[in-house]
Amino acid sequence: MSRGAKTACPGLHGARILAVALGALPAVSAAAGSPSFAPRTKSVHELIVEGERPEISACLYSAQLAVNKSHEFERIRWGESISDESVVREYRLAGDWVRVTKFAATALPRGSGLFSSWRWVGVLVECQQVNEKEPIVTLRLKLQNAPG
Repeated sequence: MSRGAKTACPGLHGARILAVALGALPAVSAAAGSPSFAPRTKSVHELIVEGERPEISACLYSAQLAVNKSHEFERIRWGESISDESVVREYRLAGDWVRVTKFAATALPRGSGLFSSWRWVGVLVECQQVNEKEPIVTLRLKLQNAPG
């Protein structure tokens, strides 16, 4: 090999290292809890098939949609026993049938960065549904000492 060939190789070697490093970024990002793809929102039907009660499924689905539109949170998640932990109250108000569903979950704040899996925060979710229409969702941060 001539000396001219050796001086051209370090530039190629550096480019290969850069390509490998850039190629590994999605894996590092996923390993750190920040997915490189958007999570799939489960439909009400899928939630019911998985065993969630229909009135709770409507709230879970609406909460997912609300978080997708939110400027505060990226994702929401809840435990497998959400049907048992949710509180559903129904009542009549001025001739309307009102259903209020409440449950505790965790949400990932927007812009949490590379180590976002460490940033999940407790939230309280409330869905108010009037006459079986689309629920109105309210998400509030859960205070540490407040009852769930």
